[in-house]
Amino acid sequence: MQEERQIPILKDRRELIWLLLIIFLAALVRLIKLGAMPFNAIDASLAADALAIARNQTLGQSALPAYTGLTGVLFYILGSSNFVARLLSVFAGVSLVVLSFLLAKQKSLRVAIIFSLALALDPLMVNWSRQIATPMIALAGLAWAVCLFDKKRYIIAGFCLAVAFLGGYSFWVFGLLALALWAFARVIKFEVPFFINTLPEKSAFLKTFISFLMSLVLISTGFFLEPAGFGQIGASLMAFLGLFTKAYQFPVYHSFFVLIRFALLPLLGAIIWLISRGNLSRKEKWMIAFYFLVSFLFSLFFSRTDVGLSILILIPLWYFTARYLSEFRLDINERLSLKIVCFVLFLVMFIYIAINLPRLIEAEFGSPQLIYAGLATLAGVLLVLIVFWLGSLSLGMKQSSAILALALVLVLISSSLALSFNSLDKNSDTSQVMVNAEPILLANEAELTAINPFQDYGKLNFVEASFLVEDIAYDLRWFTREFQAESSLRAPEFVITHTENPPNYDEPYRGMPIELSRNMPWTQLNFAGYFNAIIAPERAIQVENANLWAQTKLFTGAIQ
Repeated sequence: MQEERQIPILKDRRELIWLLLIIFLAALVRLIKLGAMPFNAIDASLAADALAIARNQTLGQSALPAYTGLTGVLFYILGSSNFVARLLSVFAGVSLVVLSFLLAKQKSLRVAIIFSLALALDPLMVNWSRQIATPMIALAGLAWAVCLFDKKRYIIAGFCLAVAFLGGYSFWVFGLLALALWAFARVIKFEVPFFINTLPEKSAFLKTFISFLMSLVLISTGFFLEPAGFGQIGASLMAFLGLFTKAYQFPVYHSFFVLIRFALLPLLGAIIWLISRGNLSRKEKWMIAFYFLVSFLFSLFFSRTDVGLSILILIPLWYFTARYLSEFRLDINERLSLKIVCFVLFLVMFIYIAINLPRLIEAEFGSPQLIYAGLATLAGVLLVLIVFWLGSLSLGMKQSSAILALALVLVLISSSLALSFNSLDKNSDTSQVMVNAEPILLANEAELTAINPFQDYGKLNFVEASFLVEDIAYDLRWFTREFQAESSLRAPEFVITHTENPPNYDEPYRGMPIELSRNMPWTQLNFAGYFNAIIAPERAIQVENANLWAQTKLFTGAIQ
Protein backbone atom coordinates (compact mmCIF):
# COMPACT_ATOMS: atom_id res chain seq x y z
CA MET A 1 0.00 0.00 0.00
CA GLN A 2 2.85 2.38 0.79
CA GLU A 3 4.26 2.15 -2.71
CA GLU A 4 0.98 3.33 -4.21
CA ARG A 5 1.38 6.68 -2.47
CA GLN A 6 4.95 7.27 -3.54
CA ILE A 7 5.87 9.70 -6.27
CA PRO A 8 5.60 7.78 -9.55
CA ILE A 9 8.52 7.68 -11.92
CA LEU A 10 8.20 8.72 -15.54
CA LYS A 11 6.72 5.76 -17.38
CA ASP A 12 7.16 6.64 -21.03
CA ARG A 13 9.06 8.88 -23.38
CA ARG A 14 6.15 11.28 -23.84
CA GLU A 15 6.10 12.16 -20.16
CA LEU A 16 9.87 12.69 -20.16
CA ILE A 17 9.71 14.97 -23.22
CA TRP A 18 6.96 17.07 -21.67
CA LEU A 19 8.87 17.38 -18.40
CA LEU A 20 12.11 18.39 -20.15
CA LEU A 21 10.28 21.00 -22.24
CA ILE A 22 8.62 22.50 -19.17
CA ILE A 23 11.92 22.53 -17.26
CA PHE A 24 13.63 24.28 -20.16
CA LEU A 25 10.86 26.87 -20.40
CA ALA A 26 10.79 27.50 -16.64
CA ALA A 27 14.58 27.89 -16.48
CA LEU A 28 14.69 30.09 -19.59
CA VAL A 29 12.09 32.53 -18.30
CA ARG A 30 13.83 32.81 -14.94
CA LEU A 31 17.33 33.25 -16.38
CA ILE A 32 16.54 35.93 -18.97
CA LYS A 33 18.42 39.13 -17.99
CA LEU A 34 18.91 37.69 -14.52
CA GLY A 35 22.26 39.41 -14.05
CA ALA A 36 20.83 42.80 -15.02
CA MET A 37 17.98 42.66 -12.49
CA PRO A 38 18.35 45.39 -9.82
CA PHE A 39 18.76 44.38 -6.17
CA ASN A 40 16.50 45.48 -3.37
CA ALA A 41 17.99 46.21 0.05
CA ILE A 42 17.47 42.78 1.65
CA ASP A 43 18.64 40.86 -1.44
CA ALA A 44 21.81 42.95 -1.66
CA SER A 45 22.52 42.37 2.03
CA LEU A 46 22.05 38.60 1.70
CA ALA A 47 24.30 38.48 -1.37
CA ALA A 48 26.98 40.37 0.57
CA ASP A 49 26.67 37.90 3.47
CA ALA A 50 27.14 35.00 1.04
CA LEU A 51 30.23 36.67 -0.39
CA ALA A 52 31.57 37.14 3.16
CA ILE A 53 31.34 33.36 3.64
CA ALA A 54 33.17 32.76 0.37
CA ARG A 55 35.93 35.16 1.49
CA ASN A 56 36.08 33.77 5.04
CA GLN A 57 35.12 37.16 6.46
CA THR A 58 33.16 38.04 9.58
CA LEU A 59 29.47 37.33 9.08
CA GLY A 60 26.60 39.00 10.89
CA GLN A 61 23.16 37.53 11.56
CA SER A 62 21.72 36.31 8.25
CA ALA A 63 17.98 36.28 7.65
CA LEU A 64 18.34 33.36 5.21
CA PRO A 65 21.23 31.04 6.25
CA ALA A 66 20.42 28.44 3.59
CA TYR A 67 21.00 31.03 0.90
CA THR A 68 24.15 32.56 2.37
CA GLY A 69 25.77 29.18 2.98
CA LEU A 70 25.00 27.55 -0.37
CA THR A 71 25.52 30.71 -2.44
CA GLY A 72 28.77 31.29 -0.58
CA VAL A 73 29.97 27.97 -2.00
CA LEU A 74 28.83 29.04 -5.48
CA PHE A 75 30.74 32.32 -5.12
CA TYR A 76 33.84 30.42 -4.04
CA ILE A 77 33.66 28.18 -7.13
CA LEU A 78 32.23 30.49 -9.81
CA GLY A 79 33.11 33.94 -8.54
CA SER A 80 30.72 36.67 -7.39
CA SER A 81 28.29 38.18 -9.87
CA ASN A 82 24.68 39.34 -9.96
CA PHE A 83 23.82 36.25 -12.00
CA VAL A 84 25.36 33.73 -9.60
CA ALA A 85 23.84 35.58 -6.62
CA ARG A 86 20.33 34.63 -7.79
CA LEU A 87 20.98 31.09 -9.05
CA LEU A 88 19.85 29.32 -5.87
CA SER A 89 16.44 31.02 -5.96
CA VAL A 90 16.07 30.14 -9.63
CA PHE A 91 16.95 26.51 -8.92
CA ALA A 92 14.39 26.39 -6.09
CA GLY A 93 11.69 27.81 -8.36
CA VAL A 94 12.42 25.37 -11.18
CA SER A 95 12.53 22.43 -8.74
CA LEU A 96 9.01 23.28 -7.57
CA VAL A 97 7.87 23.17 -11.19
CA VAL A 98 9.41 19.70 -11.54
CA LEU A 99 7.80 18.49 -8.33
CA SER A 100 4.41 19.84 -9.38
CA PHE A 101 4.61 17.79 -12.58
CA LEU A 102 5.56 14.59 -10.77
CA LEU A 103 2.82 14.94 -8.16
CA ALA A 104 0.03 16.07 -10.48
CA LYS A 105 0.82 13.23 -12.88
CA GLN A 106 -0.85 10.91 -10.39
CA LYS A 107 -4.16 12.46 -11.51
CA SER A 108 -3.42 12.63 -15.22
CA LEU A 109 -0.74 13.76 -17.63
CA ARG A 110 -3.00 16.57 -18.84
CA VAL A 111 -3.33 17.96 -15.31
CA ALA A 112 0.43 17.66 -14.77
CA ILE A 113 1.24 19.55 -17.96
CA ILE A 114 -1.20 22.40 -17.28
CA PHE A 115 -0.28 22.68 -13.58
CA SER A 116 3.50 22.67 -14.03
CA LEU A 117 3.33 24.92 -17.10
CA ALA A 118 1.24 27.41 -15.11
CA LEU A 119 3.80 27.48 -12.28
CA ALA A 120 6.59 27.83 -14.82
CA LEU A 121 5.08 30.98 -16.36
CA ASP A 122 3.04 32.51 -13.55
CA PRO A 123 4.18 36.14 -12.95
CA LEU A 124 4.36 35.79 -9.17
CA MET A 125 6.23 32.47 -9.32
CA VAL A 126 8.69 33.92 -11.83
CA ASN A 127 9.16 37.03 -9.69
CA TRP A 128 9.74 35.08 -6.47
CA SER A 129 12.16 32.74 -8.27
CA ARG A 130 14.31 35.68 -9.39
CA GLN A 131 14.43 37.40 -6.01
CA ILE A 132 16.42 36.14 -3.03
CA ALA A 133 14.46 36.94 0.14
CA THR A 134 11.33 34.92 -0.65
CA PRO A 135 9.81 31.69 0.78
CA MET A 136 10.82 29.86 -2.42
CA ILE A 137 13.93 28.20 -0.94
CA ALA A 138 12.18 27.08 2.25
CA LEU A 139 9.12 25.77 0.38
CA ALA A 140 11.19 23.87 -2.19
CA GLY A 141 13.35 22.32 0.53
CA LEU A 142 10.36 21.29 2.63
CA ALA A 143 8.36 19.90 -0.30
CA TRP A 144 11.28 17.85 -1.61
CA ALA A 145 12.10 16.64 1.92
CA VAL A 146 8.59 15.25 2.38
CA CYS A 147 8.46 13.63 -1.05
CA LEU A 148 11.98 12.16 -0.86
CA PHE A 149 11.21 10.76 2.59
CA ASP A 150 8.17 9.11 1.04
CA LYS A 151 10.47 7.66 -1.63
CA LYS A 152 12.80 6.33 1.12
CA ARG A 153 15.64 8.65 0.09
CA TYR A 154 16.34 9.51 3.70
CA ILE A 155 19.81 11.06 3.34
CA ILE A 156 18.75 13.53 0.63
CA ALA A 157 15.50 14.17 2.49
CA GLY A 158 17.50 15.20 5.55
CA PHE A 159 19.57 17.59 3.45
CA CYS A 160 16.45 19.17 1.90
CA LEU A 161 14.89 19.50 5.36
CA ALA A 162 18.00 21.35 6.55
CA VAL A 163 17.70 23.72 3.58
CA ALA A 164 14.08 24.39 4.54
CA PHE A 165 14.96 24.83 8.23
CA LEU A 166 17.56 27.45 7.29
CA GLY A 167 15.26 29.03 4.71
CA GLY A 168 14.09 31.97 6.79
CA TYR A 169 10.99 32.78 8.81
CA SER A 170 8.69 31.15 6.25
CA PHE A 171 9.74 27.65 7.41
CA TRP A 172 8.09 28.25 10.75
CA VAL A 173 4.97 29.63 9.10
CA PHE A 174 4.75 26.47 6.99
CA GLY A 175 5.18 24.42 10.15
CA LEU A 176 2.36 26.28 11.91
CA LEU A 177 0.12 25.75 8.88
CA ALA A 178 0.89 22.02 8.81
CA LEU A 179 0.16 21.77 12.54
CA ALA A 180 -3.15 23.59 12.13
CA LEU A 181 -4.18 21.32 9.23
CA TRP A 182 -3.22 18.21 11.18
CA ALA A 183 -5.23 19.34 14.22
CA PHE A 184 -8.27 20.20 12.12
CA ALA A 185 -8.04 16.87 10.29
CA ARG A 186 -8.05 15.09 13.64
CA VAL A 187 -11.10 17.07 14.77
CA ILE A 188 -13.20 16.21 11.70
CA LYS A 189 -11.62 12.71 11.46
CA PHE A 190 -10.27 13.32 7.97
CA GLU A 191 -7.79 10.72 6.72
CA VAL A 192 -4.77 12.42 5.15
CA PRO A 193 -4.01 10.54 1.87
CA PHE A 194 -0.23 10.50 2.28
CA PHE A 195 2.58 8.59 3.99
CA ILE A 196 1.75 10.13 7.39
CA ASN A 197 -0.85 7.41 7.95
CA THR A 198 1.66 4.60 7.45
CA LEU A 199 4.88 5.70 9.13
CA PRO A 200 8.08 3.86 8.19
CA GLU A 201 10.43 2.21 10.67
CA LYS A 202 12.31 4.18 13.32
CA SER A 203 15.59 3.68 11.46
CA ALA A 204 14.23 5.83 8.62
CA PHE A 205 13.69 8.74 11.00
CA LEU A 206 17.12 8.20 12.54
CA LYS A 207 18.86 8.32 9.15
CA THR A 208 16.92 11.43 8.18
CA PHE A 209 17.66 13.12 11.50
CA ILE A 210 21.40 12.42 11.32
CA SER A 211 21.52 13.70 7.74
CA PHE A 212 19.54 16.75 8.85
CA LEU A 213 22.00 17.59 11.64
CA MET A 214 25.06 17.10 9.45
CA SER A 215 23.50 19.18 6.67
CA LEU A 216 22.74 22.00 9.10
CA VAL A 217 26.44 22.26 9.92
CA LEU A 218 27.56 22.01 6.29
CA ILE A 219 25.07 24.54 4.93
CA SER A 220 25.37 27.12 7.70
CA THR A 221 29.18 27.13 7.44
CA GLY A 222 29.26 27.09 3.65
CA PHE A 223 30.82 23.61 3.73
CA PHE A 224 33.32 24.94 6.31
CA LEU A 225 34.35 27.98 4.26
CA GLU A 226 33.38 30.01 7.34
CA PRO A 227 33.21 27.83 10.49
CA ALA A 228 31.72 30.74 12.47
CA GLY A 229 28.62 30.42 10.32
CA PHE A 230 27.56 27.57 12.60
CA GLY A 231 25.97 30.23 14.78
CA GLN A 232 23.43 30.89 12.02
CA ILE A 233 21.48 27.69 12.70
CA GLY A 234 18.90 29.49 14.83
CA ALA A 235 18.68 32.56 12.58
CA SER A 236 15.44 31.48 10.88
CA LEU A 237 13.67 31.07 14.21
CA MET A 238 14.92 34.47 15.36
CA ALA A 239 13.67 36.01 12.09
CA PHE A 240 10.26 34.42 12.68
CA LEU A 241 10.04 35.72 16.25
CA GLY A 242 11.19 39.13 15.03
CA LEU A 243 8.08 39.37 12.84
CA PHE A 244 5.93 39.96 15.93
CA THR A 245 7.77 43.21 16.66
CA LYS A 246 8.27 44.36 13.06
CA ALA A 247 6.02 47.07 11.67
CA TYR A 248 3.86 46.46 8.61
CA GLN A 249 5.31 48.08 5.50
CA PHE A 250 2.26 47.06 3.46
CA PRO A 251 -1.43 47.71 4.05
CA VAL A 252 -2.94 44.66 5.71
CA TYR A 253 -5.06 43.96 2.61
CA HIS A 254 -2.10 44.12 0.18
CA SER A 255 -1.76 40.33 -0.23
CA PHE A 256 -5.37 40.09 -1.37
CA PHE A 257 -5.04 42.78 -4.04
CA VAL A 258 -1.72 41.34 -5.27
CA LEU A 259 -3.51 38.03 -5.90
CA ILE A 260 -6.29 39.88 -7.74
CA ARG A 261 -3.73 41.80 -9.80
CA PHE A 262 -1.46 38.88 -10.71
CA ALA A 263 -3.51 35.70 -10.20
CA LEU A 264 -7.02 36.41 -11.44
CA LEU A 265 -7.04 33.40 -13.78
CA PRO A 266 -6.20 30.74 -11.15
CA LEU A 267 -8.56 32.43 -8.70
CA LEU A 268 -11.52 32.25 -11.10
CA GLY A 269 -10.58 28.78 -12.37
CA ALA A 270 -10.32 27.35 -8.86
CA ILE A 271 -13.65 28.86 -7.81
CA ILE A 272 -15.43 27.44 -10.87
CA TRP A 273 -13.90 23.97 -10.39
CA LEU A 274 -14.68 23.80 -6.67
CA ILE A 275 -18.27 24.94 -7.20
CA SER A 276 -18.87 22.50 -10.05
CA ARG A 277 -17.38 19.49 -8.25
CA GLY A 278 -20.30 17.71 -6.67
CA ASN A 279 -18.34 14.52 -5.95
CA LEU A 280 -16.15 16.04 -3.22
CA SER A 281 -17.00 14.67 0.19
CA ARG A 282 -18.10 16.96 2.99
CA LYS A 283 -14.83 16.44 4.86
CA GLU A 284 -12.80 17.28 1.73
CA LYS A 285 -14.72 20.52 1.30
CA TRP A 286 -14.14 21.39 4.97
CA MET A 287 -10.39 20.69 4.65
CA ILE A 288 -10.08 22.80 1.48
CA ALA A 289 -12.02 25.68 3.04
CA PHE A 290 -9.98 25.50 6.24
CA TYR A 291 -6.69 25.42 4.31
CA PHE A 292 -7.52 28.52 2.27
CA LEU A 293 -8.84 30.38 5.33
CA VAL A 294 -5.76 29.71 7.47
CA SER A 295 -3.36 30.33 4.56
CA PHE A 296 -5.03 33.63 3.81
CA LEU A 297 -4.93 34.72 7.46
CA PHE A 298 -1.27 33.73 7.74
CA SER A 299 -0.51 35.61 4.55
CA LEU A 300 -2.16 38.73 5.96
CA PHE A 301 -0.62 38.51 9.43
CA PHE A 302 2.97 37.53 8.58
CA SER A 303 3.38 39.65 5.44
CA ARG A 304 5.26 42.50 7.10
CA THR A 305 7.79 43.40 4.38
CA ASP A 306 6.88 41.00 1.55
CA VAL A 307 3.91 39.00 0.28
CA GLY A 308 5.82 35.81 -0.45
CA LEU A 309 3.50 33.77 1.77
CA SER A 310 0.78 34.25 -0.84
CA ILE A 311 2.44 31.27 -2.50
CA LEU A 312 0.49 29.12 -0.02
CA ILE A 313 -2.68 30.25 -1.80
CA LEU A 314 -1.36 30.57 -5.34
CA ILE A 315 -0.12 27.00 -5.86
CA PRO A 316 -3.39 25.29 -4.80
CA LEU A 317 -5.36 27.78 -6.90
CA TRP A 318 -3.33 26.78 -9.95
CA TYR A 319 -3.81 23.09 -9.17
CA PHE A 320 -7.59 23.39 -9.04
CA THR A 321 -7.50 25.54 -12.18
CA ALA A 322 -5.46 22.84 -13.91
CA ARG A 323 -8.12 20.32 -12.94
CA TYR A 324 -10.78 22.61 -14.41
CA LEU A 325 -8.90 23.24 -17.67
CA SER A 326 -8.05 19.54 -18.08
CA GLU A 327 -11.76 18.72 -17.99
CA PHE A 328 -12.77 21.59 -20.28
CA ARG A 329 -14.43 20.40 -23.50
CA LEU A 330 -15.92 22.30 -26.44
CA ASP A 331 -17.90 20.56 -29.17
CA ILE A 332 -16.64 21.80 -32.56
CA ASN A 333 -18.49 19.29 -34.73
CA GLU A 334 -21.71 21.27 -35.05
CA ARG A 335 -22.28 24.90 -36.12
CA LEU A 336 -18.59 25.66 -36.05
CA SER A 337 -18.86 28.97 -37.95
CA LEU A 338 -21.39 30.37 -35.45
CA LYS A 339 -19.21 29.31 -32.54
CA ILE A 340 -16.19 31.03 -34.09
CA VAL A 341 -18.21 34.25 -34.51
CA CYS A 342 -19.32 34.13 -30.85
CA PHE A 343 -15.77 33.43 -29.71
CA VAL A 344 -14.37 36.37 -31.68
CA LEU A 345 -17.07 38.71 -30.35
CA PHE A 346 -16.41 37.61 -26.77
CA LEU A 347 -12.68 38.05 -27.29
CA VAL A 348 -13.05 41.58 -28.71
CA MET A 349 -15.38 42.63 -25.88
CA PHE A 350 -13.06 41.28 -23.17
CA ILE A 351 -10.11 43.12 -24.69
CA TYR A 352 -12.21 46.30 -24.85
CA ILE A 353 -13.13 45.92 -21.16
CA ALA A 354 -9.51 45.21 -20.23
CA ILE A 355 -8.41 48.44 -21.92
CA ASN A 356 -11.02 50.62 -20.22
CA LEU A 357 -10.97 49.09 -16.74
CA PRO A 358 -7.57 50.58 -15.73
CA ARG A 359 -8.73 53.97 -16.99
CA LEU A 360 -11.81 53.66 -14.79
CA ILE A 361 -9.74 52.88 -11.69
CA GLU A 362 -7.18 55.62 -12.33
CA ALA A 363 -9.75 58.38 -13.03
CA GLU A 364 -10.57 60.84 -10.26
CA PHE A 365 -14.04 60.71 -8.73
CA GLY A 366 -16.47 63.03 -10.53
CA SER A 367 -14.11 63.74 -13.43
CA PRO A 368 -15.17 63.45 -17.11
CA GLN A 369 -12.57 60.68 -17.53
CA LEU A 370 -14.37 58.64 -14.86
CA ILE A 371 -17.72 59.01 -16.62
CA TYR A 372 -16.27 58.14 -20.03
CA ALA A 373 -14.33 55.11 -18.76
CA GLY A 374 -17.31 53.95 -16.67
CA LEU A 375 -19.73 54.13 -19.59
CA ALA A 376 -17.25 52.38 -21.88
CA THR A 377 -16.70 49.55 -19.38
CA LEU A 378 -20.44 49.20 -18.78
CA ALA A 379 -21.08 49.08 -22.52
CA GLY A 380 -18.51 46.30 -22.87
CA VAL A 381 -20.13 44.25 -20.11
CA LEU A 382 -23.61 44.72 -21.63
CA LEU A 383 -22.35 43.63 -25.05
CA VAL A 384 -20.84 40.48 -23.49
CA LEU A 385 -24.20 39.67 -21.89
CA ILE A 386 -26.07 40.30 -25.13
CA VAL A 387 -23.73 38.07 -27.15
CA PHE A 388 -24.00 35.39 -24.45
CA TRP A 389 -27.81 35.57 -24.52
CA LEU A 390 -27.95 35.36 -28.31
CA GLY A 391 -25.44 32.51 -28.30
CA SER A 392 -27.43 30.56 -25.71
CA LEU A 393 -30.55 30.87 -27.88
CA SER A 394 -28.72 29.47 -30.92
CA LEU A 395 -26.21 27.07 -29.37
CA GLY A 396 -27.63 26.30 -25.96
CA MET A 397 -26.55 27.49 -22.53
CA LYS A 398 -23.80 24.88 -22.10
CA GLN A 399 -21.98 25.59 -25.37
CA SER A 400 -22.37 29.36 -25.03
CA SER A 401 -20.89 29.19 -21.52
CA ALA A 402 -17.98 27.11 -22.80
CA ILE A 403 -17.21 29.64 -25.56
CA LEU A 404 -17.42 32.50 -23.06
CA ALA A 405 -15.05 30.70 -20.70
CA LEU A 406 -12.59 29.93 -23.51
CA ALA A 407 -12.41 33.58 -24.56
CA LEU A 408 -11.99 34.75 -20.96
CA VAL A 409 -9.25 32.18 -20.28
CA LEU A 410 -7.37 33.25 -23.41
CA VAL A 411 -7.47 36.93 -22.39
CA LEU A 412 -6.36 36.16 -18.84
CA ILE A 413 -3.53 33.92 -20.07
CA SER A 414 -2.32 36.69 -22.36
CA SER A 415 -2.45 39.17 -19.48
CA SER A 416 -0.56 36.80 -17.19
CA LEU A 417 2.16 36.15 -19.77
CA ALA A 418 2.51 39.89 -20.35
CA LEU A 419 3.05 40.44 -16.62
CA SER A 420 5.62 37.64 -16.51
CA PHE A 421 7.70 38.85 -19.44
CA ASN A 422 7.42 42.54 -18.54
CA SER A 423 9.02 41.71 -15.18
CA LEU A 424 12.11 40.44 -17.01
CA ASP A 425 12.99 43.91 -18.29
CA LYS A 426 16.22 44.97 -16.59
CA ASN A 427 14.90 48.53 -16.23
CA SER A 428 11.62 47.43 -14.67
CA ASP A 429 11.58 47.41 -10.86
CA THR A 430 7.82 47.65 -10.49
CA SER A 431 7.46 43.87 -10.20
CA GLN A 432 9.74 43.88 -7.16
CA VAL A 433 8.12 46.74 -5.28
CA MET A 434 4.72 45.09 -5.72
CA VAL A 435 5.74 42.04 -3.69
CA ASN A 436 8.54 43.40 -1.48
CA ALA A 437 8.56 46.66 0.45
CA GLU A 438 12.35 46.89 0.52
CA PRO A 439 13.72 49.77 -1.62
CA ILE A 440 15.50 49.03 -4.90
CA LEU A 441 19.13 50.17 -4.59
CA LEU A 442 21.30 51.77 -7.27
CA ALA A 443 18.97 50.67 -10.04
CA ASN A 444 20.23 53.21 -12.59
CA GLU A 445 22.84 51.14 -14.37
CA ALA A 446 24.30 54.08 -16.30
CA GLU A 447 25.02 55.98 -13.07
CA LEU A 448 26.35 52.94 -11.28
CA THR A 449 28.91 52.25 -14.00
CA ALA A 450 30.04 55.88 -14.20
CA ILE A 451 33.24 54.98 -12.35
CA ASN A 452 34.22 52.18 -14.75
CA PRO A 453 36.27 54.40 -17.11
CA PHE A 454 38.75 55.00 -14.28
CA GLN A 455 39.59 51.32 -14.41
CA ASP A 456 39.05 50.76 -18.14
CA TYR A 457 41.61 53.43 -19.05
CA GLY A 458 44.17 52.10 -16.59
CA LYS A 459 43.95 55.00 -14.14
CA LEU A 460 42.87 52.83 -11.23
CA ASN A 461 42.77 49.23 -10.09
CA PHE A 462 39.56 48.67 -8.16
CA VAL A 463 41.08 46.02 -5.90
CA GLU A 464 43.59 48.63 -4.71
CA ALA A 465 41.03 51.44 -4.33
CA SER A 466 38.66 52.03 -1.43
CA PHE A 467 35.00 53.03 -1.44
CA LEU A 468 33.47 54.75 1.57
CA VAL A 469 29.73 54.69 2.26
CA GLU A 470 28.95 57.62 4.53
CA ASP A 471 25.75 58.62 6.37
CA ILE A 472 23.67 56.10 4.37
CA ALA A 473 21.58 53.50 6.21
CA TYR A 474 21.49 50.93 3.41
CA ASP A 475 23.90 48.00 3.23
CA LEU A 476 25.90 48.66 0.04
CA ARG A 477 28.59 46.00 0.54
CA TRP A 478 27.42 44.06 -2.49
CA PHE A 479 27.80 47.05 -4.80
CA THR A 480 31.30 47.90 -3.50
CA ARG A 481 32.58 44.32 -3.41
CA GLU A 482 35.25 44.94 -6.07
CA PHE A 483 36.98 47.51 -3.88
CA GLN A 484 39.29 46.88 -0.97
CA ALA A 485 38.11 47.39 2.59
CA GLU A 486 37.89 50.93 3.92
CA SER A 487 41.19 52.24 5.23
CA SER A 488 41.68 54.99 7.82
CA LEU A 489 45.25 55.58 6.66
CA ARG A 490 44.37 57.40 3.45
CA ALA A 491 41.52 59.19 1.75
CA PRO A 492 39.13 56.84 -0.09
CA GLU A 493 39.10 57.09 -3.88
CA PHE A 494 35.28 57.10 -3.94
CA VAL A 495 32.72 58.31 -1.43
CA ILE A 496 28.94 58.00 -1.62
CA THR A 497 26.99 60.24 0.73
CA HIS A 498 23.77 62.20 1.11
CA THR A 499 25.52 65.50 1.69
CA GLU A 500 26.28 67.89 -1.14
CA ASN A 501 29.49 69.05 0.52
CA PRO A 502 32.78 67.47 -0.66
CA PRO A 503 34.22 64.78 1.65
CA ASN A 504 36.33 66.15 4.47
CA TYR A 505 39.73 64.83 3.37
CA ASP A 506 42.96 66.45 2.22
CA GLU A 507 42.38 65.19 -1.31
CA PRO A 508 40.06 67.27 -3.57
CA TYR A 509 36.93 65.54 -4.94
CA ARG A 510 34.49 65.92 -7.79
CA GLY A 511 30.89 64.85 -7.31
CA MET A 512 27.85 63.82 -9.30
CA PRO A 513 24.25 63.19 -8.19
CA ILE A 514 23.09 59.57 -8.46
CA GLU A 515 19.88 57.70 -7.82
CA LEU A 516 20.35 55.84 -4.54
CA SER A 517 17.03 54.03 -4.14
CA ARG A 518 13.52 53.59 -5.48
CA ASN A 519 10.77 52.96 -3.00
CA MET A 520 7.00 52.56 -2.97
CA PRO A 521 5.46 54.33 0.08
CA TRP A 522 2.61 51.83 0.45
CA THR A 523 1.60 52.80 3.98
CA GLN A 524 1.53 56.50 3.10
CA LEU A 525 -0.96 56.15 0.27
CA ASN A 526 -4.65 56.75 0.71
CA PHE A 527 -7.08 54.19 -0.65
CA ALA A 528 -7.43 55.87 -4.05
CA GLY A 529 -3.67 56.30 -4.32
CA TYR A 530 -3.20 52.66 -3.37
CA PHE A 531 -5.45 51.48 -6.21
CA ASN A 532 -3.59 53.69 -8.66
CA ALA A 533 -0.29 52.23 -7.43
CA ILE A 534 -1.59 48.69 -7.92
CA ILE A 535 -2.61 49.44 -11.52
CA ALA A 536 0.37 51.66 -12.47
CA PRO A 537 3.08 51.33 -9.77
CA GLU A 538 5.70 53.17 -11.81
CA ARG A 539 3.79 56.43 -11.27
CA ALA A 540 3.92 56.23 -7.47
CA ILE A 541 7.54 55.15 -6.97
CA GLN A 542 9.62 57.63 -4.99
CA VAL A 543 13.29 58.19 -5.80
CA GLU A 544 15.96 58.94 -3.19
CA ASN A 545 19.15 60.63 -4.42
CA ALA A 546 22.71 60.72 -3.13
CA ASN A 547 26.08 62.04 -4.30
CA LEU A 548 28.98 60.03 -5.65
CA TRP A 549 32.38 61.68 -5.09
CA ALA A 550 35.64 60.69 -6.82
CA GLN A 551 39.11 62.07 -6.17
CA THR A 552 39.99 64.83 -8.65
CA LYS A 553 43.29 63.20 -9.55
CA LEU A 554 41.41 60.27 -11.06
CA PHE A 555 40.11 62.64 -13.75
CA THR A 556 43.55 64.15 -14.42
CA GLY A 557 45.48 60.93 -14.18
CA ALA A 558 47.86 62.38 -11.58
CA ILE A 559 48.07 59.23 -9.55
CA GLN A 560 51.14 58.69 -7.46
